[in-house]
Amino acid sequence: MKLENIDVLVLTETHSLADSPPSVRGLNVLSHTGVSANWAGVTICALDNGRWSCLSSTVLVPGHAVISELYNSVSTETFTLLGVYSDISSYAARTSFYEALYTGLSDHVLSVNTASACSSRWCGCLAAGDWNFVEKDSDRFPFKVPSGDVKQCHRIFNDIKSLCMMTDSASQSGSYKKHTFVQTTQSGQTLSRLDHIYYPHNGWSATPPYPIRTNHSDHHFVWSDCFITAPKVEIAVPAPRLPSLKLLDEGPFWPQVLSAWSDLSSGDIALPLWSAFKRYVLLTGLSVSKSRKKSAIDNWKSALRGDGITSDELADITFDWGTSPSPDPVRAHIAGDSWLSALPAYDSCPLSVGCPRHVVLYPDALSSLNVDRPVLGAPSRVVRTPPAPACNIADFLDVRMAAKCASQLKKYKEMERLHTSEWFNLSSNKEADKRGSRASVSVEGLRRSNNTPATTDLKHMLHIAQDHFRRLHSPQAMSTVRSVSQLALLSEIAEEYGGKPAPDSMVSGKFTLAEVMNLRSKMPNTAPGPDGLPYGFYKALASKLDLVIKSDIV
Repeated sequence: MKLENIDVLVLTETHSLADSPPSVRGLNVLSHTGVSANWAGVTICALDNGRWSCLSSTVLVPGHAVISELYNSVSTETFTLLGVYSDISSYAARTSFYEALYTGLSDHVLSVNTASACSSRWCGCLAAGDWNFVEKDSDRFPFKVPSGDVKQCHRIFNDIKSLCMMTDSASQSGSYKKHTFVQTTQSGQTLSRLDHIYYPHNGWSATPPYPIRTNHSDHHFVWSDCFITAPKVEIAVPAPRLPSLKLLDEGPFWPQVLSAWSDLSSGDIALPLWSAFKRYVLLTGLSVSKSRKKSAIDNWKSALRGDGITSDELADITFDWGTSPSPDPVRAHIAGDSWLSALPAYDSCPLSVGCPRHVVLYPDALSSLNVDRPVLGAPSRVVRTPPAPACNIADFLDVRMAAKCASQLKKYKEMERLHTSEWFNLSSNKEADKRGSRASVSVEGLRRSNNTPATTDLKHMLHIAQDHFRRLHSPQAMSTVRSVSQLALLSEIAEEYGGKPAPDSMVSGKFTLAEVMNLRSKMPNTAPGPDGLPYGFYKALASKLDLVIKSDIV
């Protein structure tokens, strides 16, 4: 989940008791429901990074459905998630499950609205799990005429969707082509989309689900990204900035910029025109950089496909096993004192041409070179070398991820073992003696708030520090009252001073070329401002304009 950047996971068929939640390595179990160690069970878990917590949890159908109110400390958002594993022990059991689920959801919604002073507190919920139910005819192949039980489940399920205000993340694109379950029978394979992810149709959006086959279940793992359309906290997004001028020196960037400057300076330069020029420069630089990256990617893909290899080059680098071996393959020289081919000619013994390196070979190696080995013919096309054991890609990735997690855990434990007060005091004292001040700071533990206990686990301390600085640098939503006040103030200033002439002490007019040239010595090459253009761009622009003017004079 950490590698794939997945926050919340709904697991079905966890086979756990009601009072014994399953243990999942690296994950924090938020809520669960179970009835037996041999069947059923639903578990809602999240990454064990301290950001997710469960405020409340209600079991709607024991072992098959649980609804939880989750809280994320980074986004400060609270939402409700429904985890489902439909009962398919029989057709009647599935119908009874959906009836019990609708009844439990109705009671839960009523209790939520009753507990709140505002009757509209219930805003729907996210829902995910194994529904064991084909919602649309296009979700199954081959088509099967729905029975009476299926039609009854369909009616109840539509009531559940209305009650939870949810819509399928697959929208209209869902079909058996993105199936999540494969069943092999005597008549062939049956493809079905039984695992769904739903999101509230008000205030949420989601990407189409993506099923991934696993080795642990006949059902696929289904992944979808769900977003809140109007989040409480907007994560800070870096403003676009002009790429490095070294990358833009060659190409169409500067000719386009100079052409835009010529159009700008042909008339009176007003603030809107100047802003439009800067925006054009930024977009041009980003476009040139993007096209270069795309060209590099395309060239890499082309080289990987071998598009640039001619037929002669292809013949040189391929090897035909059907041809007979060369009688003297090692002595096959070409002009330039290089070898025609670096491929060995089967198992034929190379003729001795002297040792070009000044090394002493071991006696055993010398004796083995004097043995006359038989020259083998071309290998038969029938007898093939047995292939290497096939390794499933899922097993391969699972081994790699487990090895990486074990390596990180070992690193954390080693750091935690060395991170002691004695070590810190010793290192700080040494640094204080050398530089006269304490150059490092030790943190024995961190806590998220005054009401939570401190933790000394380095992994949790890292997450707490990351969350703190993320909240610190994430801008809060701008107040509409402040925006209205700013516009009113600017309108009053424009009305009061718009028609008055500027004071004599203030110089007002068009930019002159001399003023632009004088800026070169006064602007350091520092980070860009809100417009995304660094000072170095204006220096380079002044130099380009200086060269253009000198060439015009000459």
